[in-house]
Amino acid sequence: MKHLLVLLILLATISEATAQQPYRWTQLKGPNVGSTYYQLVWGAKGEIIAVAQTGYYVSFDEGNTWDFRTIINGNVINPQYFGLVISPAGEYYFYLGSSIVADASLIGIYKSTDFGVSWNHVLKNINVSQLIVGTDNSLVLQDFPEGNNYESIDRGNSWVQLPKLGSQLVACNSKYIYILNFNIYPYRFSNSSKQSTLFNTGNAGIPTYFAGYTLINDTLLLGYNDPYIYASNGEQNWDTVSKLPGVRNIIKGNGNAILANVLSSSRQGYYIASSTNNGKTWDSVLNISQVNQGVAYTSLNFTDLNNFLYEDTKAIYLSKDRGGSWKEVGFPQATIPTIIISNDGRIFADDRDNMYLTIDIKKSTDNGASWQSTRPPSISMYQFGKGSNQNTLCIAADSSNIVNVWEFDLTSPSLWRKKSSINNLFQMYYSSPTFIVSDGSKYTYIASGAKIYRSDDDAFSWINVKAPDDGSAIYSIEASSDGTLYFGTYPIMYRSDDHGSTWIKLEPVHDVVRLSYIKTFGTNNVLLGTEGDGLLLSSDKGNSWSRFDGNNFDTVTCIAINSKGVIAAATSRGLWIYEPLQQSWTKVTLGQDANLQIGGIDVAKNDDFYVGTYGSSVWVGSTHYNSVKYISAVHSVMSLSPNPTFGNATISLDLPLGSKIKLELYDVLGRRINILADGVYSGENQIPFNSLNLPNGIYTIILSGDKNETLKLVVNR
Repeated sequence: MKHLLVLLILLATISEATAQQPYRWTQLKGPNVGSTYYQLVWGAKGEIIAVAQTGYYVSFDEGNTWDFRTIINGNVINPQYFGLVISPAGEYYFYLGSSIVADASLIGIYKSTDFGVSWNHVLKNINVSQLIVGTDNSLVLQDFPEGNNYESIDRGNSWVQLPKLGSQLVACNSKYIYILNFNIYPYRFSNSSKQSTLFNTGNAGIPTYFAGYTLINDTLLLGYNDPYIYASNGEQNWDTVSKLPGVRNIIKGNGNAILANVLSSSRQGYYIASSTNNGKTWDSVLNISQVNQGVAYTSLNFTDLNNFLYEDTKAIYLSKDRGGSWKEVGFPQATIPTIIISNDGRIFADDRDNMYLTIDIKKSTDNGASWQSTRPPSISMYQFGKGSNQNTLCIAADSSNIVNVWEFDLTSPSLWRKKSSINNLFQMYYSSPTFIVSDGSKYTYIASGAKIYRSDDDAFSWINVKAPDDGSAIYSIEASSDGTLYFGTYPIMYRSDDHGSTWIKLEPVHDVVRLSYIKTFGTNNVLLGTEGDGLLLSSDKGNSWSRFDGNNFDTVTCIAINSKGVIAAATSRGLWIYEPLQQSWTKVTLGQDANLQIGGIDVAKNDDFYVGTYGSSVWVGSTHYNSVKYISAVHSVMSLSPNPTFGNATISLDLPLGSKIKLELYDVLGRRINILADGVYSGENQIPFNSLNLPNGIYTIILSGDKNETLKLVVNR
């Protein structure tokens, strides 16, 4: 209680006697400008699924909006294999294999029987490299690096090890498992005899090996080896059924629909061909003039011959008319593990295509409405943060383990200038995190592994401060405004009152847990996030501690505090906000995933929170409803009648020619209720609106895009 009172006295200096407006949380369009997703899937309910490394992105409105569904909450570094398969019974299976994990029990297979809403870890501690589902709902996997095979005939509840089958699992049914071995010879494994048999591919006109083959239905296989298509019932020899020059892949859809990816020199790239008679004849269905050339065949998917999906590393494309026309639906939002706001208001986001592989640093100068690439030259893996004068610094390692320090500089033609180098420091990602922190005045610190370097001259030179080394890496570091330096390990914490010259050992927790994040405020006050013991508070520079999260959460990934004393606590399963006036914590739901893993948080000068997430890009929490993304128009283009409303109403829009806009409805807590319009509009438009399903209350209609405006709606029945 003493710590709570201290916190309220120091931080809750709000002059108003009443509570401030609630925070409205809005997803920004995000810095992601294209990336590679390794698998596209039509879900069992018709949703579009783009599989990522620890979950998947899902869209129920043909790619207009995306939500990230977290499957794995834990430290899985750069998985070598992952994917999602759906059984004929509609059960979802997500598999993962990685040789670099903090907890080996995270790998294996996860199962969902409710269309991805909840997941059960049905197989642990096996590095799964391949998973196929049979026409009879059986499952077969292959692990790595051993190449062992396992089968489940009870939908993943139990597993039996099989003999090693081959290098690539193809398909399975109730009688056979179909395989390509290392020499790409087609084999079948009999479930009854437990023996593998080579298909006879040596008869006239048939090559001795195949590039690949696919199970089309329970009794038909199609193989291909450019330029021919071959067929077998799975037991007898292969027959040549058609010629398709350039064939690179065959994919089975629903019913009798079959697609093939074909590389054509005359078309200068890939095109899609379809067949409805088991591969005997083929029709070209991709109008390549309407999409980017070069189809990524591993990401092609479809439900029938009217519904296609593919991605070409620049965008995801959807066709609903047999490939006659294509809609670019963009990419799901990026993973943003780090986000910082510079002193002049620029927002920097670490944009990654998955949880750990760096793609770029993106910069926004308009509160996150648009983003530009601003990557320093010739770097691969990096980290960035704030320097002593609130400038943006970036560090990157080269091949000789030398860390180069770059500064973002608007006066430089390349926007970045190299300031200094540090030898033998870089230990990023695979062994431990790397950090850049500053006390905001004179000192800047870089920490990696068990080392800490200090700069007293704005990052031009560095000295090793000889931090204590207990054999654990540094997992958190913070420099307070009075110059006190803290760092946390696993589970010990240290404090230096003389900028790293001498150190005092602190012991905030008794469990063997990692100290994940440190945030200071005032002179003596410290918030400490842990992995397992929640959020702790100290008002005496870390000498004594009390738990401060109300036992609402256990693992903290990031902490931010604004000038009003509001605390944003990022966790591995959602975002929590502490309001000092109410002295209570509230969980924030971002999108459809209440347990979304949060990456970085920073605070703008107007006290808005900018939050980076794993898979759902950037969100902003604001009490300034028009200041972040939606700016009121000088001349109103939107009206609503009647208002208040008790049933049917009409939203009137008067727009310039060719205005690209989105019209959305939000409740008083900032949750999006519906998208009312999304597209290109001109002139006067009447958008019908029905409030019969809405509870009484105050709502906000937000117009964004080429025109930005907000309108209050009162529902009163």
